[in-house]
Amino acid sequence: MNNCVIKNHSNLKIDKEIHSLVNFAKNRLKFKRPPTIFLNHDKRNSQKVLAKTGYYDPETMEIHIYTTGRHPKDILRSVAHELVHHLQNEKGKLDNAGYSGKGYAQKNPHLRNMEREANDPMLFRDWEDSLKQKNPTIYNEWRSKCVPPKENQMKKKYNLEEDQDRIFAPNHYCAHHVVHEGKEGFTVDHNWNKKLKKVTRYDVKFLDGTVKRNIHESKLTILEAFTEEAHGKRDNHPPVKKDKDEEEKMEEAAKPDFLDLDKDGDKEEPMKSAAKDAKAKKKDKKEDEKETTNEWKNRELNENLSKKWGFSMDLSKLKK
Repeated sequence: MNNCVIKNHSNLKIDKEIHSLVNFAKNRLKFKRPPTIFLNHDKRNSQKVLAKTGYYDPETMEIHIYTTGRHPKDILRSVAHELVHHLQNEKGKLDNAGYSGKGYAQKNPHLRNMEREANDPMLFRDWEDSLKQKNPTIYNEWRSKCVPPKENQMKKKYNLEEDQDRIFAPNHYCAHHVVHEGKEGFTVDHNWNKKLKKVTRYDVKFLDGTVKRNIHESKLTILEAFTEEAHGKRDNHPPVKKDKDEEEKMEEAAKPDFLDLDKDGDKEEPMKSAAKDAKAKKKDKKEDEKETTNEWKNRELNENLSKKWGFSMDLSKLKK
């Protein structure tokens, strides 16, 4: 155990994993003095799409990580990132580093390079793999929690949704281990969008045993996935749900609007019908204009007859 101080203001019990990660980083990176690590709860920050995830204070040698609404694995990745900044600080690379305000990674070449170093994912990955090698049960933990024995029927293994049109999809990228609304789980079924040539919705079985259907890919945090190459090596993959609704929406959206020839606001009306309506409206307009002209002539004649002879007449009743 190291002498790293962890001030945990969250409800997560990950201090043991943080100490393990700090030990691993200290041995690899060779920093001398462990930082103080704060796990901060910030609900307002967690509601932002591009929320802050953490930062390192070189003056106090403190790492601050925002934890609200995040998966523990994602939090540990942030800790690994900031540990590299801690090493950079010990080496003096952050001294008089120049501009460090908003957008510094775009404006300051030196600090941009510091971020590039800290974004190396292999520190975290190597630490994670070292744990799995020492404790194989961690690596296969999901099998005992979510996936039934291999001899069970395919339907039970995948938990396929009933009454769905299904197709066999080509090899594709496929999320496997995910987080949705703070809950961890594994995908048990998904669709296939032939237009987009990808999976757009997943069914997820959570660790508490509940299943939620048709979660859009944008609503998932993907922790593990099968690549297109690896997907082809999987055995007994069942047919997937045909994404009829979404494809129909795409086809409908792709239809061009017709010209609104009759100016009635209906752009889905065939142009032939609209042209016919426009012609009829034009004819009606001419008739209205003709009638208005006759009314004006009738009024003018009556005014003259009334002034001169004291009587009037209706031109509309005269025979043509």
